[in-house]
Amino acid sequence: MNQNTNVNVVPSYGQRGDLHFSQYDVGRTATINLYAVNEAYTIPVGATVKIQATKPSGLGFDVACTFSGSVVTVV
Repeated sequence: MNQNTNVNVVPSYGQRGDLHFSQYDVGRTATINLYAVNEAYTIPVGATVKIQATKPSGLGFDVACTFSGSVVTVV
């Protein structure tokens, strides 16, 4: 299954994308399109991208991501 979301990286515009995962998901992919106000946001060369989340129980996790230009992929 593939999920897609858009995320505005400008804090004052504050849109956060929603992705839903289960602890033992296998084969699920998420694609996150980053933009700054109204245009694509290019991730700087040498940057590291990861997704951090907190489960309702309060426990958290993070996952390293791959990226190209303004698109982040999480597997």
